[in-house]
Amino acid sequence: MGINLFEGLGFDFEKEAFSKLKDSEKERFREFLAAFENLFSEACAESPELLKDVPDDFTKLRFLEADNFKVELASKRLLECLQWRLEYQVSNMLEEGPPAKFETYRNERILRHVGYDKLDQPIMAERFGETMSAKNTNIMSIEEWIRCIVYDTELLCRILNETSKNCGRPIQR
Repeated sequence: MGINLFEGLGFDFEKEAFSKLKDSEKERFREFLAAFENLFSEACAESPELLKDVPDDFTKLRFLEADNFKVELASKRLLECLQWRLEYQVSNMLEEGPPAKFETYRNERILRHVGYDKLDQPIMAERFGETMSAKNTNIMSIEEWIRCIVYDTELLCRILNETSKNCGRPIQR
């Protein structure tokens, strides 16, 4: 799965997201589009592989909202995210299957999808405690932990995509 949660679902960004923004937020989004396009173009000149996972407007807005509509911060963070995803080949993870120690990870970090709330948002249950304690850092390397956590996050993104498809509207949380 790529960075776009709603890829292939045909949602209308104008109707589903942009029209719900305040006028000031719409203006910040337009500024963000220009700023990000400049950064992205420069980065693609150096790393054309970035063009394999181009963020859609829903994704761009998610980053801008997460950074409280701070255009420069969100632009840089989205580009860094895309570069990191490319470096670690995140977009191909689900097709490749789980990392070698994924079962060990699942036994140590109890995180499960248990259903949906009234807004059709997935409910995740997680056991807190000694997930990253000294004991657990010995069973897997930090790199193996990270790959497993990223794989698990990609599984959640697939759940969001499937839920959105089933509900006929974007589900982002």
